[in-house]
Amino acid sequence: PYTNFVLGPPPNRIMFDGFENAAPGEYLTNSAVSGWVVTGGKVLIHGTNDPLGIRAFAGTNFVELDTRRNPGAIMTTFNTAPGTDYQLSFAVRRNPLSLSGSAHALQVYYGPPLDFRPPVLFMGVPVFGWLTTNIIFRAISPLTSLELSALTSASSPSAIIRSTRCSI
Repeated sequence: PYTNFVLGPPPNRIMFDGFENAAPGEYLTNSAVSGWVVTGGKVLIHGTNDPLGIRAFAGTNFVELDTRRNPGAIMTTFNTAPGTDYQLSFAVRRNPLSLSGSAHALQVYYGPPLDFRPPVLFMGVPVFGWLTTNIIFRAISPLTSLELSALTSASSPSAIIRSTRCSI
């Protein structure tokens, strides 16, 4: 019954980072962490002995965008072809220490490397389990920056991210 079904080749992966190359710990603004740069506040890499009691979506590590002082943010830049569509995929979840019903969100910027990066997308993070998301965007320059930043109320801990991938 499935004779017309053909599997195509796997997507051409441009960028992939599950934060497996980072040692667990705190990283402050301007620190390099697993192919990313901390662009705001601080981030925490959690591994298998994480105090939050969370299992990574895949692998062992995940990143927490800390919001206790300034919202945590991370950015990476990768080669793209202008006019080409790309799929950005990642998993996100609420911090288990956050209050149910409190504001909990992620800002996403993708576009040319700029000093000022206004968010292109605002994502609410409504649940405590992992959610996966896919975003299609068209590159407008030969380099594309991707920045993920926490947007959370001061009384609620940060968003948690895992398995970020961009492919054609």
